[in-house]
Amino acid sequence: MSRYISENIKIQLALESNNLCANPLCLNTIMDPITHTITGQIAHIIPFSNEGPRGNTISLKEDEINSFDNLLLLCPECHKIIDTNPSVYTIDILREWKQPWLFSNVRTFTNHFVELIYKYNIHKKASSKFNNSKFINISSHVYNPNI
Repeated sequence: MSRYISENIKIQLALESNNLCANPLCLNTIMDPITHTITGQIAHIIPFSNEGPRGNTISLKEDEINSFDNLLLLCPECHKIIDTNPSVYTIDILREWKQPWLFSNVRTFTNHFVELIYKYNIHKKASSKFNNSKFINISSHVYNPNI
């Protein structure tokens, strides 16, 4: 099986990113706007091999493994974090990051953001080394799926 990712898919990933890491909790850019240096890294949702992060759960055909739907464009930090912690950053979570809700209006985005945090208990899994003031105060936010 080849690790080759076509230029068309790389371009599609870059265009869909709006120059932001695919992790909705991250605001890092994936390209320097001045030098145009690409810092983003392409990550597989379902790994290239069964030994990779999140491996041995689902197998894809060779033409699906490097397809747009199975790839994310991440900043180097998030790529390292998700691949080092596959039990926290599961296939289901990474698939949700591919959804186009990031481009919705702010109210819808906030509701989806909070829903994801509670759905996967990310607020409980956050490292204690972070100062809580850096995060959105989600305890006072009321999720309303009708907004």
